[in-house]
Amino acid sequence: PMLRGGFRNGHALTYDGKLYGWGENSNGELGVNDNTDKAIPTLCTGIPQGEVVSIWKQSIRGQSRWAKTRDGRIWVTGDHDSYCLPGSSADFTTFTDVSLQFGDYTQTSNNVVWASGSERATQVLMENGDVWSFGNDVGSLGVLGQGASPTSDRTPRKLNVSNITKITYGGDLVLALDSSNVVWMWGRNEVGNGNLGWGPYNVPTNIMSTGTNSLTSLLATDSETVIDIESAYYSMFALTDKGTVYAAGHNAAGQLGQGNTTAKTSSDGWIKIEYFTSNAITVNKLYVGGGNPHVFADTSDGWYCWGENSTGELGLGDTADKLSPVKFTGVSNIKKFGVGYL
Repeated sequence: PMLRGGFRNGHALTYDGKLYGWGENSNGELGVNDNTDKAIPTLCTGIPQGEVVSIWKQSIRGQSRWAKTRDGRIWVTGDHDSYCLPGSSADFTTFTDVSLQFGDYTQTSNNVVWASGSERATQVLMENGDVWSFGNDVGSLGVLGQGASPTSDRTPRKLNVSNITKITYGGDLVLALDSSNVVWMWGRNEVGNGNLGWGPYNVPTNIMSTGTNSLTSLLATDSETVIDIESAYYSMFALTDKGTVYAAGHNAAGQLGQGNTTAKTSSDGWIKIEYFTSNAITVNKLYVGGGNPHVFADTSDGWYCWGENSTGELGLGDTADKLSPVKFTGVSNIKKFGVGYL
């Protein structure tokens, strides 16, 4: 089955197309026809069971859940505060068909490949690489990516960016990667209207050349290309085709993997996690969770972790933050990590 963790809950999609939810449910985000927390997996309602084909990784602060059925319809349940879902101003406690809210005269809901709602806004990625957003820009400037005069409402609007292959959305920070391996950002690396060094960008902005140590210049040193991106509330990560990791943003818990807690602002640019390079370790995939995040990496030398650990989220037997990557040996034969709001 496919598992997805949320704010303080989870969903599971089974091989036979059924969807279950459990955990916190105060805003109906489990989609089980009430707003009562569930201690055990409970079959979701509203959505045609046996027909579910996709559930998507959500923004860390998101209290809505999105899914797609075999016939191409888009379904959502959960919190409607701050315009973060289309249509009604009331919470959905059961999965509701919102397919008609998406697309234009050239696309339909069948073309939606990913959607994620945070507490203020929702980002939607289409099959052709277009991006749509809707929500409340006032709560955190730039999060809609619609320009200097965005419209805060529940109507999806197309952004001025194209050929996007992946979006990662944490808090009010949106990162996107396009088919030319360019990294884009809109919003800011802060929750609300504070500022921790990146943004606000009120339109999708190419950040490859941003800062003294720009991502472009760092990549050129070893002729690398960005192939994947991840983010948290305040921190950003880029993975290259040579298994190198670059990071930027906030670093209060050591999440940038530098052995210190020094942030990298937009003036500074990005920095390589040298631990992996110096030890001839290539990184295959990153899993990032939390505000000051904890990070897990699937590497050529097994699993590593670093960053926030105040509640033991790294699973290392202690509660001390790890400022540099540490080998994770608590579980063997790991296929995939699920990380969330911790």
